[in-house]
Amino acid sequence: MVKREPLKDMQIELFATSEGIYAINSPVRVKILSMLRKGELSFDQLVSLSEKAKSTVSVHLRRMVNEGIIGSKTDPQDARKKIFFIKSEYLGKLSGKKDVTGNIEEFVSSYVDSEGDPYEFFRLIFHTIRVSLIRQGIDIDPILYEAGVKVGETLYNKVKDPDINKLAENIAMFWETHNLGHVEVKQLDPS
Repeated sequence: MVKREPLKDMQIELFATSEGIYAINSPVRVKILSMLRKGELSFDQLVSLSEKAKSTVSVHLRRMVNEGIIGSKTDPQDARKKIFFIKSEYLGKLSGKKDVTGNIEEFVSSYVDSEGDPYEFFRLIFHTIRVSLIRQGIDIDPILYEAGVKVGETLYNKVKDPDINKLAENIAMFWETHNLGHVEVKQLDPS
């Protein structure tokens, strides 16, 4: 039987590939991935920034390429060298259980005692899932951010218009049609 140490100061990051989800707990790999999340880097840059031996960086890069977490391409300046980049999706990180303020039971009770608004019910479900994951030490903010970006891009395509007045009108109409509230444009000139 393998005894697992509880998560304390250990940082574990989650990445999704077409093959599955990888939990990265090696400090060297976490550091390399953190650097690559900011943009593509050459092998020499990764060695320099990580302050690790070339052989150490090489072993970790090879493993992550094989797992599909990162990819590489030929350096256009020097065909003998490679440029590395992330080709998986960053999902979040794990840490020890967290004490989250706020009582889920009170939140649920406030909904049960309310008028039964279906939007509030969905808010309740999503809030409960998020708080439960955070309490278990799972940070899903990167997933929520990416979902928000995708929703925003999709919605923008429904309301976009080159005329700022028409855009504002489309947003207001969308908001009201979907019972999200009333939008009133006070001023279009930012000055």
